Amino acid sequence: MRMDESRYSVAEVIEMLGRRDLVANKEYQRGSGIWPAGPRSYFIDTVLSGFPFPKIYFYEYLDKASRKTKRELVDGQQRISSIVSFVEDKFVLTSVSKRFSGMRFSDLQPEVQDQFLSYPISVDVIRNATRQEILE
Repeated sequence: MRMDESRYSVAEVIEMLGRRDLVANKEYQRGSGIWPAGPRSYFIDTVLSGFPFPKIYFYEYLDKASRKTKRELVDGQQRISSIVSFVEDKFVLTSVSKRFSGMRFSDLQPEVQDQFLSYPISVDVIRNATRQEILE
């Protein structure tokens, strides 16, 4: 098993998800579903403020049928789903976000939207691993 550090912008991760070059594999998910509004808002406020958050983990492999690199989201599914939901205007930030309370992504100033989309996400990319090694 090999692990490499990388960084992807929010926009790049959203694009990978849209192309299905990155998929959320529920097999790796601990716990239950999507965070409630408060934790999601707190997390999005962290990104909007430019503060770091813990690394996300991808499993990367070569899909032999398509001969394309594919990635599975191993750890960070709730964080990434919160980002995607926010960019798609699917929730309003709560009062835990002092500066952006009551706002959707589309309500943000264009320069704030650009900063959000260009925010660098730290990712550890797992390669040459078996499913069992990843689950451990």
